[in-house]
Amino acid sequence: MQKKDSNHSFKANSINLMQKDYNDKIVELSNKYSLPLIDMWQLGISPFNAVQGQRWMGDLMNYREGGYEKMAQYMAGVINITTNMITGTALEYQLLESRGYGCIST
Repeated sequence: MQKKDSNHSFKANSINLMQKDYNDKIVELSNKYSLPLIDMWQLGISPFNAVQGQRWMGDLMNYREGGYEKMAQYMAGVINITTNMITGTALEYQLLESRGYGCIST
């Protein structure tokens, strides 16, 4: 089995980019185009970190039960926040509309 040193998330690759650089670009594009994103980088599990990989992933490819639980809790939190933001916006709009403001255009 080959070592994964060349793919280490904290070392630059052949074009001097790290895993975080790719993640940052995905987040940037998500924000630019208003696309929903669950940023798994924020989960803090990297198969390239030996301690995290063994604790949460075991084979460095698939999550262990505890890793799936951690991922599910993180994703549920993001989904709840997003849902509350959307619901809150809709409720605020309904409140303004009920007070006679209707559609506010720019």
